[in-house]
Amino acid sequence: MLQRFGAYLLLSALVLGGCSSSTEAQQQLLQTSSPSSSQIPSPSLSPATTADSTMKDVEAQLSELQVQLVFEQVIQAQTVKQISSIPPDTVLKELSISSGKLVFFKKTDDVENVYAAYQSGNSLYDIGAVGGEVYMDDLSVTELSLFNRSLLRTIGSVGANASIYRYFSIADGTIEPFLTVDNGHAREIDVDGDGVMEVISSHGLPMQTFLYKWQDDQFMMANVNEALGAVSVYFDEQANDFKVQYEVGGVEKSFIYKDGVMKQSVR
Repeated sequence: MLQRFGAYLLLSALVLGGCSSSTEAQQQLLQTSSPSSSQIPSPSLSPATTADSTMKDVEAQLSELQVQLVFEQVIQAQTVKQISSIPPDTVLKELSISSGKLVFFKKTDDVENVYAAYQSGNSLYDIGAVGGEVYMDDLSVTELSLFNRSLLRTIGSVGANASIYRYFSIADGTIEPFLTVDNGHAREIDVDGDGVMEVISSHGLPMQTFLYKWQDDQFMMANVNEALGAVSVYFDEQANDFKVQYEVGGVEKSFIYKDGVMKQSVR
């Protein structure tokens, strides 16, 4: 009887031991055959797919880039005063225009500049300095019809590659100052196609560009470089857009102007 009971205990121990060994072996086998998270390969994109996606993202961002220009009122410092006469020995040149005559002359207290006077009938107006005397040959005069006004524009040089543009409004035999541009070479262009001209002025290398617009019977001016944070900006008349560089020698980006906003165009 005791021998049978001892044999039974021995058999039970062997069975339980075998089951435990089998369970541990199965767990070791599962751990060995199942890869860890660090061993699972992550999905990857081909270089072509990545490049295409990046380009599309860049183009989408560029096409949506819009910058509001900050316009400030142009303070008119130019003056016109009526005078009785001009000493004949100070007269340099006379030029006939449709509404009268321009007389270019010099002043004894200013040996550097050339002055102009507008004469209509018996009225004579000193319209101020219009350029440097040594650049007298560069002086030009143009009659314009802009902003529902008859304008007179004088362009004179005041230094190497430095010009001054003066615009005057003429009506009923009188002349009044309208706009002075002394920050570069100016052009009158309908930039946004609304039928009203803007004035664009650019100078220097890299190019600095300013945009003037006529609003509520006054001129407003915006510094385009400053608004865009750009190193160089100039207006391309053929493409009717602004070419912008954010670093010297960098890629040119194109911007169009509409309703006071510069919007980058992807072409």
